[in-house]
Amino acid sequence: MGLIVLDASVLIGFLDRSARHHPGSKEAIREALARGDDLVVPLVAYTEVLIGAIRQQDTRGKPLLDALLASLPARVIDATLDVGVVAAELRAHHSALKLPDAFVLATAVVVGADRVLTADRGWPGIDQITIQLVSPDPT
Repeated sequence: MGLIVLDASVLIGFLDRSARHHPGSKEAIREALARGDDLVVPLVAYTEVLIGAIRQQDTRGKPLLDALLASLPARVIDATLDVGVVAAELRAHHSALKLPDAFVLATAVVVGADRVLTADRGWPGIDQITIQLVSPDPT
């Protein structure tokens, strides 16, 4: 049993059956739940998922996301000053890392997560964080 941080890419993949990484996202979350892992979603990842729905003027976006999180269950973790400081440190040391991604990884560090699930292959290796990439095809 561990603590798993979900990146927006995994949530989007899980919700969108047409997403290339839907099968991998679904399988990774299923495996985490089967192990009895606790799932958390950084506030920045929650926000990123909603951006697409808002852009498309899809009023179902927030209710669908909230229903998914309740059904898993997964809880949203607020950004704190500690998370902000760690995100700044990660971003300062890894210039290719985007700020929202730094916040996801910083949340993992601050809450002591066992790993982060993401479909983003552009993340650098971070010593104190285990990053599990979900694949487009879990086989």
